[in-house]
Amino acid sequence: RSIAAALHVYLGEHPERRMLPGRPVEEEALVASSTAIGLARTRSMLHVCGDEEPTAADTRRLVATYLLASE
Repeated sequence: RSIAAALHVYLGEHPERRMLPGRPVEEEALVASSTAIGLARTRSMLHVCGDEEPTAADTRRLVATYLLASE
């Protein structure tokens, strides 16, 4: 909950950084914190299962590719 709370404050102070401007800030903060935790977990698991640690950018691209593959 503290990650979401920090993001809520940050997004309130920096509306230009919002990714979901049509949604409530509280909702975006929860989505953003959940996404950050999921990406960190995925990156960690890829590192454990692979030879080297992927970068945060590589992990984001991999997850985005996976999520868009079903469209």
